Amino acid sequence: MKETIIPIISLLISLTSVLITIITFKQKNKQNQRQVGKNEGLIISDIGYIKESIKRVEKKITKLEDDVSHMKERLIKVEVKLKKELE
Repeated sequence: MKETIIPIISLLISLTSVLITIITFKQKNKQNQRQVGKNEGLIISDIGYIKESIKRVEKKITKLEDDVSHMKERLIKVEVKLKKELE
């Protein structure tokens, strides 16, 4: 009887250690997947922020270009008027 109990107990201990190892691995894997998901989410939100910032800068540049163009037109008109007055 003792001869069969010892192998059974050792088999149960081995199976238990294997199960604990598998459970631990799965938990770590889930934690790693969560962390990867969080990192991906952060990257996606950062990319969205960068895209919006670029759009704002492009709008400002376009406005500045329009302002410069308007100032050039006004300067040309002033130059033409002064030229006429000096003649």
